[in-house]
Amino acid sequence: MKKKVFIILSVFWICFIFFNSSLSTESSSNVSGRVVAWVQPILNFFKIDMETAQISHYIRKAAHVFEFFVLTLLAVPIFFDFKYKYLIVLGYGVLIASIDETIQAFRERGSSIKDVGIDTIGICLAILICFLYEIVVIRNKKNKS
Repeated sequence: MKKKVFIILSVFWICFIFFNSSLSTESSSNVSGRVVAWVQPILNFFKIDMETAQISHYIRKAAHVFEFFVLTLLAVPIFFDFKYKYLIVLGYGVLIASIDETIQAFRERGSSIKDVGIDTIGICLAILICFLYEIVVIRNKKNKS
């Protein structure tokens, strides 16, 4: 039952990722612009002087990391019983990232192999956290039993 929930959540999250990739350049810029309008006053408060375009660039890259970080957190429980689960999850994430960039190429938004690399950072961060959780929490529970 638990695995089915994660499969359903993963499918919805992949749809969310692909939906974001299918947005037009203008729509995507509008979304980024709203986030920039929220972040810029915070940066100003901390005396961090950045141009709007630079903030937008970092927000877009952080969104890539976040999307694939969450995707990986949803995927690990699906593959948890597999021998090479983290390698499978890495391949799964990179495949989704590649499809994501292909969608952007067809939408003429500027597909980039660098973005697949940035997505992979989110994947690897989530894998690291899951691996550490497995070592510290799950294996300690087994040792105490």
